Amino acid sequence: MAVDAELADQQVPEHIRSRSQLDPDATDREILVAWTQSEVLAKLTDEPILLRLRRCGLRIDDLPQRAPIGLVTVQHEGNVTTVGAAACAVHDIEEPEAGGQRG
Repeated sequence: MAVDAELADQQVPEHIRSRSQLDPDATDREILVAWTQSEVLAKLTDEPILLRLRRCGLRIDDLPQRAPIGLVTVQHEGNVTTVGAAACAVHDIEEPEAGGQRG
């Protein structure tokens, strides 16, 4: 799992807006949503955010190709927050001993 949050009422700096690869008329809130989603996706895929920004801006068009990853973005108490989860394989699960519990 990964989380990223930004203050919802902040103004997006022009250098981020110009590199976002989003619609030039995107609102600050739309850019903050895209920013938090990109940050979470970068964390879940172990891709440095600066490389991700250089490769695709703040777009997350590659999300379906990286499935199974799920993102949820909410605005709550003055923050734009994205939470993401990636499915992972469970390997080498120990079977419990008779009468015992897994450990």
